[in-house]
Amino acid sequence: MSAAKIDELLSVMASIYDTDPPFRSHKDLYATIDAIPHGDAPWQSFAVSYSGPLPESPPSWMTAEYDVWFRDPKVVLEHQLANRDFNGEIDYAAKVVVDKYGRREVCDLMSGQWAFNQSVSLLS
Repeated sequence: MSAAKIDELLSVMASIYDTDPPFRSHKDLYATIDAIPHGDAPWQSFAVSYSGPLPESPPSWMTAEYDVWFRDPKVVLEHQLANRDFNGEIDYAAKVVVDKYGRREVCDLMSGQWAFNQSVSLLS
């Protein structure tokens, strides 16, 4: 999400809820993320650009190069699993969540259909 969109979201949150948003601005959010003391997952990057056929007068996005920044998801996950704050807070298996009427609710990744489609049954 862009910095401008983060600031817009924080402003919307402040107008909807009768409390301050969790961060003052995108800079505050970024500083909080960067200050997380658990583990070291360094930033990495690569560049991408459009490589298909170009029209006679291509739009600027077709000729531009874009940097993609990320942290290695495997390293981030390893750090999350090693962090005691997450102990007992992670669902490792697909689950069914129902409301008071018995209707299925999808409230997170492991309560969705994708998790069930990825599951393997050892009972067959």
